[in-house]
Amino acid sequence: MKLLAMAFSAIFLISCGNSTNSIDPNQQKDKQKNLGKQKETYEIQVNNVYGEAVKGAKVLIGTQFDENNFYETNEDGQLTLSKEQWNGKQSITIGYDSYVRVTYVNQSPKDLDVRLQPILSERNYGISGITEGFGSLKKDKWADVSVVAPLFSREQLIRFDVSYLISDQMDTMKVFGQKFSVPSNISFPKQKEKYGWFTLTLNKPIYRMPFYFSGTYDLIALHGRFPFEKTIDKIRNNENIFSVVNDFQINQGGITRVEINQGNHEKNLAINSLQFDRELEILSPDIKDEKEVNMIVGLNKKENKYFPSGIKYVKEKERVKLNFSSQHENLALAFQSDEVKEGDTTMISNKISIQVMPLNNSDEFNLLDRVNSPIWENNSLVFERPREKTRVYDGGTYLSLTEMPDGQSIQMQLAQNQKVWEFYSDSWLDRLDLPEWPTGLSQDKKLRWEVMFLGTNKNSPNAIGENMLREASHVSRNILDL
Repeated sequence: MKLLAMAFSAIFLISCGNSTNSIDPNQQKDKQKNLGKQKETYEIQVNNVYGEAVKGAKVLIGTQFDENNFYETNEDGQLTLSKEQWNGKQSITIGYDSYVRVTYVNQSPKDLDVRLQPILSERNYGISGITEGFGSLKKDKWADVSVVAPLFSREQLIRFDVSYLISDQMDTMKVFGQKFSVPSNISFPKQKEKYGWFTLTLNKPIYRMPFYFSGTYDLIALHGRFPFEKTIDKIRNNENIFSVVNDFQINQGGITRVEINQGNHEKNLAINSLQFDRELEILSPDIKDEKEVNMIVGLNKKENKYFPSGIKYVKEKERVKLNFSSQHENLALAFQSDEVKEGDTTMISNKISIQVMPLNNSDEFNLLDRVNSPIWENNSLVFERPREKTRVYDGGTYLSLTEMPDGQSIQMQLAQNQKVWEFYSDSWLDRLDLPEWPTGLSQDKKLRWEVMFLGTNKNSPNAIGENMLREASHVSRNILDL
């Protein structure tokens, strides 16, 4: 089931004062005199994701902790710094209890708007129900299945995190007297299919989807099908597990907008209100090694959110056909990694390159080279930057630090991972010196550093912060576990 898964805050506007029908010549001269003058003070505004001011947020200027460069926001979430306090390029770190700490690396003095993300903890919200609209299912050698997930934001898409699509919570489905664990957001309508001499009943009609936050969500319920006996045989015979992806078909789905305010909600979802009725041919990227894992994902865009409509595994450079919705803008995502073995299990390595490309032009995929893991060296991280590529421009570096429970199952790790620190640099980094934050790093949890080198199709100054992820078209990423 996991295979199915598989800012500056805005560009500065220069204001020329209130609009009038005439321009005062003396005023114009004053503006020219002041042009290029250094500001006397700089404002840092700290809000949370709901736009609420964060009073008492701590702000560190530079990487060395000192009482003279460690400040606190006022009741309006503001901090005013003089040009002496913020002089020249400095890393700026902002933190507050229960929020993800954030560092803007090597920033020139300027006004800064900061939006703190809450640290994810309890998922107190949820939705469940029946996926419906399959019609009368016959014994046709094909198993029908539904996957329910929220539409992705651009930031989620570029991170390509499997947990966005496949729930870490498990339900149980009985087949021929045996119990199987199935991710809670996957459902099987009641159906009978043959395997060998046996007729098996598949029946898990209810999906469940947990959420961290209340709000309005657009959910996609995808209707997928796979050849039942053929797929089971491939898995039992230890065939290349990625080839199973190509047996999976997605022909339709349904998008439903839901309000999640408190506790758990019940909502049945249709899987047949949106047809993937457009077939497009996509040329896969260059493949250099037989151990590479290359996948192409068909994407559709709805109001700045994205949902998949097909996936293909490719072993050589070839043209693949995928289905899309004719009602939406169509894009393709190329995913490139390596095949690794952990015992008898075939996995995907953490050395990953991704490109998202619109399908309204004739461009071919041009992925960034994959990079090796960062190196931890004297409280610093040392990086291997990707090679420069034609028509791909430096889009900055994003890093995150996640605390992970050690020695637990993958499902428990997915459920309990906590991102605690984010870093944004408006250029590709060779090295990051970790700021000296008073509380230091956790000593009793496994730490995971993830680095993402971002690329864009535009040769223009990079936004800083989350906008870097929104504007990225390419990512080369890897992790380091400590």
